[in-house]
Amino acid sequence: MEHPLLLPKLQSALSCLYSNNSSQTPQNRHEAHEFLLGFKSSNVRRMVVSRVQSQTDRVKIHAGDEDNNDSPIGDKYPGSIFLSSLALILQSRNNHNFRSHERIFAAQTINHRCRSIKIIETFEIEAEDGVECGVARLVLGLSAINKVDDASGEKSRMILTAWLERYVPMLVHRCGGGGSNQGGCTPADGTLCDGAELLSLVLQRHSASLLADTSNPDEEHREEQIKGTLIMLTVAVAMYVSAFCDYEEEHQYHQQQQQQARSPWANSVLSDLGSALSVTALRVRYRSVRDKHATPLPEPSCPPLIDMLINAMNAVKESAETLFSQTLQHQQQQPNHLAIQTAIHQAHQYAIQRSIAACVKAIPETVLLPLGQEDSGHRVPSVDRACLRAASMELRCVGTSHDNDVGTGMDKAWKVLVESEHGDWNHADPKQQEASASRLLVCCEAWARYVAVPIHVIEVTVGSLAVRYLHSEQQQKAQAAAFQYLVSIFEAASPSLTPGDILTAALGVGGKGGGGRANKKNANAKKKQGNKSKKRHDKRLGRAVAVLDGQEDGGTADAAEKELLARRNAACVTAAAVFGISLTDGASIAEDDTGFRLAAATPSTSTHGIISTVAAAATSV
Repeated sequence: MEHPLLLPKLQSALSCLYSNNSSQTPQNRHEAHEFLLGFKSSNVRRMVVSRVQSQTDRVKIHAGDEDNNDSPIGDKYPGSIFLSSLALILQSRNNHNFRSHERIFAAQTINHRCRSIKIIETFEIEAEDGVECGVARLVLGLSAINKVDDASGEKSRMILTAWLERYVPMLVHRCGGGGSNQGGCTPADGTLCDGAELLSLVLQRHSASLLADTSNPDEEHREEQIKGTLIMLTVAVAMYVSAFCDYEEEHQYHQQQQQQARSPWANSVLSDLGSALSVTALRVRYRSVRDKHATPLPEPSCPPLIDMLINAMNAVKESAETLFSQTLQHQQQQPNHLAIQTAIHQAHQYAIQRSIAACVKAIPETVLLPLGQEDSGHRVPSVDRACLRAASMELRCVGTSHDNDVGTGMDKAWKVLVESEHGDWNHADPKQQEASASRLLVCCEAWARYVAVPIHVIEVTVGSLAVRYLHSEQQQKAQAAAFQYLVSIFEAASPSLTPGDILTAALGVGGKGGGGRANKKNANAKKKQGNKSKKRHDKRLGRAVAVLDGQEDGGTADAAEKELLARRNAACVTAAAVFGISLTDGASIAEDDTGFRLAAATPSTSTHGIISTVAAAATSV
């Protein structure tokens, strides 16, 4: 079976670092560590583009000079890093020697590269043919088209068509797919889901339409759209396969009644892959514009961000159902046919629910900026801040509950979650009920840290869901998620919060890309530079507000005031739901002797004041 060029080295390096083999020397571990660091950060596409540009500049300067001392372009990592990481995640069929750290590292690598470098640099599968024959050939071919005026669009289409015909089958074959498992997987294989065959079916169904959009004459834009779509499809497959295998491992763990604790590797893998999927959707939907202060418009062919992620997961879901249908047809004569069918159905439903929940949770955590960005350890992806601003505006847009209008923000996310869970939070099985409720509450908590939670969402998530688990000692996972959700709602209405803080986060101003938590030395230096830094920050914020007001006829500051009021209203409604106080007309506090309604409508009300007011109302009823 074919495999990615870098996969053996990657597995060997990971085994050297994480195995318990005492024969590994410190020198071997150091070399393995250095290899893995370079593996994550290597960028062969950028190296080739830089070399081509330097050669072009040298020719212009030294025209007629035939002396060329350039050495051949080489690379320490010959092969595709993306493909090797993807194959490591999908290779779960024969997982007797499976190590969770391999999948975790592979998912972290994919996420790191999706967040840090361009799409065309991340998906560098052409590197499997070598730097000279693969990457350099594509770069030179597309760069040569830019110099030609006539029929440039048709030539770029021919190059990208040839690229698809060459590398999509290679992607499938080197991950282990391509018709090698016609009978499907069985329990004897270690898993009922063959990730490579699922990837093959997904790409077979959707890769043919990648060149259907001819509205973009820019060669780089076309390549970016194609590779971005392929990243989303392949990462969605990796998420599904990881969740499916997690279900199988959990089921096997309980059947065998093992005493040793099971590694929760799937939480880390799904979180990283969900983040990679979110930032890729952002890069595809919003492209940088020349005016760095302008807000880019979304690509006409791209749906909203949440829909992009759900469409990718639905493509995997439909292909998985087709693949399992074929598997069950081949297993009809087996005596355990019905048991296999039941196991596949349960694992499939779990995998879809876990994957969609991971996507919905990752969107705000990846795309949006938290309030008080400068003092947090939040990592901002290396994306144009104007694109982050456009995405922030999209994800803050909610519909009106009266007209059943759904926006593109948290109300849309909640609708997607509810549809995927199929009402499992009201399931008769307490274990399944708790798992479903925990997923819903964890996702809502992630959104509550970044945006104002719509009132009609609070009425369901707090009034009907969270309150149910606040005093449930047997369902501790759901209880912890419920308490954390309430804490995030109240923290979002902090008395120290100002409209300027909301504008800073919403407009993508402030914060440092890829930054970590500041240490004490940096904190002291930050205090000394506070005045200058604040002036620069205020200048950037004022410029962003002025530009946005110019584009939308004003109202940016008013929108921030409204969001601040919405956050405090959300805290009021949440507190009322927790204390069991109805806010409908004719309720026990309709006369409002305690001033609750005044508190909910007053912008200056603090979180402490909200809770005190509701507590007073609760004791008076």
